Amino acid sequence: MVSKITNTLTSRKFRLMTIKLGIIACTVAMAMCNAMFTFAANDENTAPSDASSGSQTMSSLTKVVFWVVRAIILASGGIPGIIKINQGQTDENPRDRNAGIACCVVAGFCFAATFVVEKLI
Repeated sequence: MVSKITNTLTSRKFRLMTIKLGIIACTVAMAMCNAMFTFAANDENTAPSDASSGSQTMSSLTKVVFWVVRAIILASGGIPGIIKINQGQTDENPRDRNAGIACCVVAGFCFAATFVVEKLI
């Protein structure tokens, strides 16, 4: 199973997948910026009738975006790390196994950092 995945995921396909994820992330970021400008105060809409409705919508949008980012972090860091750990174990290569563990640890720290950034926003 692991060899089938590694044989199908070449460096070219990985680069293309990374480019696609980057385009998706930029699109989501642009949508977030547009949503922020929509709820910003301007001359026509200085005082909304319900102040909590704008912040409620923005916070729910932020939560959805952060869960998408967390899924991308786990998919791009955690899954390849687990595959690398399994490859290192089966090949009895401690260097590959340790690289997979490091990849999983970094993905875990990035995943945890998204919760901190969400609280700061």
